[in-house]
Amino acid sequence: NLTNSMNLSAIGMHEISATVNAAWDEISFNNNTIETFIIDSVYAIVSSDSVCSGNDANLALAGSAANIQWQVNDGNGFVNITGANQATTSYAVTSNMEFRATYCNNKTSDTVSVVEINLLPPVTQNDTVCFDNPATLSATGSGSMNWYTAATGGNSIHSGSTYTTTVPATTTFYVEASTSGTGGSDTLLTTTQAGNGCGGGSMFNITAVSGAITVTGFDVSLTGQVSQTVNVYYRNGGFAGFETNAAAWTLVGAYPITATSVAGGTLTFVNSADFVIPQGLTYGIYIEANNHYTTGTAPGTTYTDANIEVFAGVGLCSSFGGLNNPRLFNGSIHYQSGCTSPSRTPVEAVILPVPAISLSASVAICQGDSITLDPGTITGTYLWSTNDITQTIAATTAGMHKVTATGTNGCSVSDSTNVIVNALPTVTAISSDPEVCDGNQVTLTGSGTGAGTLTYTWDQSVTNQLPFTPTSTEIYTLTGVDANNCENTDTVTVIVNPLPVVIGTATSPEVCIGDSVTLTGSGASTLIWDNNVDDAVPFAPSTTEIYTVTGTDANNCTSTDSVTVVVNLLPIVEANVSASAVCEGEQVTLTGSGADAYTWDNNVIDNVPFVPVTTLSYIVTGVDTNNCTNTDQITVTVNPLPIVIANATATAVCFGDDVTLSGSGADSYFWSNGVTDSVAFNPNATLSYEVTGTDANNCSNTDEITITVNPLPDVTLENFEVACLNFPEFNLSGGNPAPGTYLLGGTDPAITFNPSDFSVGFHAITYTHTDGNGCTSSAQGLIEVSECVGIAETAFGAGSVKVYPNP
Repeated sequence: NLTNSMNLSAIGMHEISATVNAAWDEISFNNNTIETFIIDSVYAIVSSDSVCSGNDANLALAGSAANIQWQVNDGNGFVNITGANQATTSYAVTSNMEFRATYCNNKTSDTVSVVEINLLPPVTQNDTVCFDNPATLSATGSGSMNWYTAATGGNSIHSGSTYTTTVPATTTFYVEASTSGTGGSDTLLTTTQAGNGCGGGSMFNITAVSGAITVTGFDVSLTGQVSQTVNVYYRNGGFAGFETNAAAWTLVGAYPITATSVAGGTLTFVNSADFVIPQGLTYGIYIEANNHYTTGTAPGTTYTDANIEVFAGVGLCSSFGGLNNPRLFNGSIHYQSGCTSPSRTPVEAVILPVPAISLSASVAICQGDSITLDPGTITGTYLWSTNDITQTIAATTAGMHKVTATGTNGCSVSDSTNVIVNALPTVTAISSDPEVCDGNQVTLTGSGTGAGTLTYTWDQSVTNQLPFTPTSTEIYTLTGVDANNCENTDTVTVIVNPLPVVIGTATSPEVCIGDSVTLTGSGASTLIWDNNVDDAVPFAPSTTEIYTVTGTDANNCTSTDSVTVVVNLLPIVEANVSASAVCEGEQVTLTGSGADAYTWDNNVIDNVPFVPVTTLSYIVTGVDTNNCTNTDQITVTVNPLPIVIANATATAVCFGDDVTLSGSGADSYFWSNGVTDSVAFNPNATLSYEVTGTDANNCSNTDEITITVNPLPDVTLENFEVACLNFPEFNLSGGNPAPGTYLLGGTDPAITFNPSDFSVGFHAITYTHTDGNGCTSSAQGLIEVSECVGIAETAFGAGSVKVYPNP
């Protein structure tokens, strides 16, 4: 039979062939030899022929014996072991030793040998690397190299001659040399009773207590079917928390087996591949099979021997599922114990610092933006994936950006960041009305698409979707920001059309009742008045009113203006006259009352006398302080003047002649210049005489007549020469002007004068001249008739004397 151990308690001869490759195994039959053992009824048994230095060899004396005394030979002969008086005992192995027992006072058992396994501490090699680089540590020596985090205790982290790890700082690890499988085969039966079972199998923990162990197989109590495949898993750290996490487990192998029975308590061996549990570590074990497990095991139940501790776990009804907790595995664990070096050798991973740089794992920018990537300031150099060698770069494109920083110690470190370039949101600016009238409200609304929900802000203090009143035409900018904090803009123009400058005018701001007024609006294309007034159409208001015109321009903007039309009452005008009847040519004065100013027709001026020419009705228009007018009428009767004629007995008279003036055509007459009608008078000069005739209407008229008073002619008569009686008759002369008539004695016309006809003395001569006006005048002279005796001075007129001859 192929086995790792045999119970040779049966009396008789036994032949054993064994092969062991361990160089330290000094037992000859382990070197592929065949030995024959004859078993007496009393014989000595040792638990293992190889024992770790310092560990106990477990001794047993088989058969019936009394007065037992165990002895040891460490190379200096057998000596009694103090206190070892029982059939079983133990003794600490410190070298290669032999053991035997004396019994029944004079008998000695066979001798069993134990080889001391003394592992030296491993020799280690440190490694110096840059931060974040793997350090490869090595250890050499006998046995397997197990790596720990502490000089004693701690966690087992690795097995093998080399250990590659990455640590953040200089770290000391510890290596322990160990052997396994040197202690023969020990079996711990945790339980073999019948129990419940499920197709998922059992999970439990095994802890290597006193040294590393090698698990070589399991005895399982199957249920369900005789032939099945058993899957064996383990994981460092125990099963708790990983019952359903298949990825956390290592599959040792899948093993088809056939059970001799599926009855409760029947065990079937599963010869799994060997795996080592280092000293002090706990491995979770999962036997996935249709096997029995206990029902209702209390939590925390453990089974132990000198080398291992088994901790009750869970039962599973499916692979890594269907948990029943707590439950205990029914069966046995096959393992071999091993040896460890007396101490752990430190080994150091020396970590050189790398430059301290840091980039975010990812950064996001918006399309069109850039971001400054700065890993931090170091003493050393930089190299970016963009081939830039500066500390910072401005990233604008999407993708990974890597920087490698190298310090003065030659250590480099790299970091990278993923630059995410987020697309800008699509933003649309919307106005409730692209054109508004001044004073009207408008609402601006942002819409768009982008990452998440967009938020919108407007410039010029506008709030999204909140009405406001723009004051002028403006371009409003909308900024939309998405969940990535990317923003885009759009603009909308709101045209603010000015209100039309509507001006309402009235043809007169004040009118008199009954007058028409025309209201006219301007400044807009459409004009509408209240109070049923039509623009530019006259109407007669009855009371004082405020009229409002609403003007609408081509942009449909409206504005208003107001006009107050005051309606004043008419004055009560009365026409007055100084005389209701007058004579033609006489003045009359028309006056108005009841107003402030008056206008008369027919060119009459109020309160200014005028001469009406005919009987007529006169209308006065009175205007008060409100410029309101009213009228009244009055008739002025104009009596015709009598047709007065000035008559004269003669219109031309000579000075000193009488003339009689008389009037006709009226009833009574009055003459100027003191003349009495029809009474002769002597005018003394040419003069016009006016007669005023008055008729029954007491109307007077005048006429004028001029009486020419012709002056008498200026008649002269030259002195006559003395006429001698003897002078001849001579023509009368010397009267001037001519022609004229000479009268002798004032009565007798004469042309000549004959002195002889007259007596001596003076005789009167009258010269009479009648001018062209028929007026006559005369001049008197005397002719002296003389006898002409003696010499007398004679007056001669010029040229009256002629002397002849005159040579």
